[in-house]
Amino acid sequence: MPRRLLALLAALASPLVLPAAAQGWPTTPPTLSAPGANAASPVTDVGPGGDAAFAWLRQDADGDWRVQLRVRRGSTGDLGATQTLSMAGRDATAPAVAVDGAGRAIVVWGQHDGATGDYIVLARVRDVDGTLSTFRFLSAGVGAGAATRAPAPEVAVGPSGDAVVVWQASFAGTYRVVARTITAAGSASAEWQSMSRDGVADGPLALAVDGDGTAVVAWTRADGTDTRVEARTRSVDGALGALRVLTPQGQEASTPAVAISPDGHAVVAWARENADYTSLHARFLTLVGGGSTLGPARRISLNTHDVDDDATTGWGEVGISDSGRAVFAWQEDKFCCGTEVVLRDMEAAGDLGPTDYARTTTTARQPHVAVAPTGAAVVSFTQLDETFWERIVVRTRSVSGLLGPAQVVSAFGRDAFDNDLAMNDAGLAAVTWLREDGTSEPTCCDRVQYAVGP
Repeated sequence: MPRRLLALLAALASPLVLPAAAQGWPTTPPTLSAPGANAASPVTDVGPGGDAAFAWLRQDADGDWRVQLRVRRGSTGDLGATQTLSMAGRDATAPAVAVDGAGRAIVVWGQHDGATGDYIVLARVRDVDGTLSTFRFLSAGVGAGAATRAPAPEVAVGPSGDAVVVWQASFAGTYRVVARTITAAGSASAEWQSMSRDGVADGPLALAVDGDGTAVVAWTRADGTDTRVEARTRSVDGALGALRVLTPQGQEASTPAVAISPDGHAVVAWARENADYTSLHARFLTLVGGGSTLGPARRISLNTHDVDDDATTGWGEVGISDSGRAVFAWQEDKFCCGTEVVLRDMEAAGDLGPTDYARTTTTARQPHVAVAPTGAAVVSFTQLDETFWERIVVRTRSVSGLLGPAQVVSAFGRDAFDNDLAMNDAGLAAVTWLREDGTSEPTCCDRVQYAVGP
């Protein structure tokens, strides 16, 4: 298809009220992964001190997928060397990363054993001086029998520096959600915990940690008739709260996402399949006195468009302010073709704001959102530009809901996709993505790039 000249992206101009942070997105995005082999699954996190960690998978010379990591020091902006974290001779899957207040990066991933077919969960900790810990075999002793699907672990770190890791484990033909802690000293807890009942459905887990170190975990589980969203809290000392079923019988639910404010206002969102369309729903789970209070379920999306719940990337993401104001970003189908990126607020009392469309050209997808303590936000997504390249776009959103200009952070001339976004309380945001490499067709490889702003 012939490429037209790049047109300027039109946008609504409005200020974003964020805490002080680095100003402006780079016009030439740095490349994180080395040339010559494919990269995949980029993820990022930004610590309270401004240290940003980027992890991804890259094929080595033997064709195995290995986890790699680079850290950008917040105090200087310097980017560290690439470190390979996972084992040689084994395929790694689904990396996740979290950064604590001291600047340590905790990376977890699944690893496939080609000989046995088992999936195991591993972790390593990178200290501020770049020193890597030994392997932490988190799934050792958990479950029985060979796993039949990758565990896709999630990790989140609390204010004390202790990290919570959750994943799906096989138990004699069924699956449960299990949790383990990596302490601030870098050691894995001696005990693992089963957080769910049997029958957890294949799909992503959702995890968030509040200012007391209490974790909220959500998943989907087949009850014999329907697939329903369930959630549970886990205190900093490992005490489990009551198991909550968030969706009613007679509805198929999928792809939960969770965010939590420092004082324990959690919001859980999910996609719900109806006879005519798929919609986005959410409800608050407020942590009080060691227990939890469940708010009413609200439909977030309108009833005029399908929410596009992609089997690989999901429907989008939710963030939350210190006051408990949630911001949802999702992708929905357009009447004619393609997808939109839509934003909407929900107050802790359940009141919904208007819907806003973030894209500025015909098609946008894969949204992520990060929310500052004030309620101001940054959204990132993949957008098809007017020359038919896929580009990574970021937009700010003020507390009042006004969208700032669309800023294209990936370079022109190659498709960019699979973005991830994180932001700390000071308003420093990091976006990472994949971009096709090479200067002629066909391209050689996908490489990882990043940008820090705003």
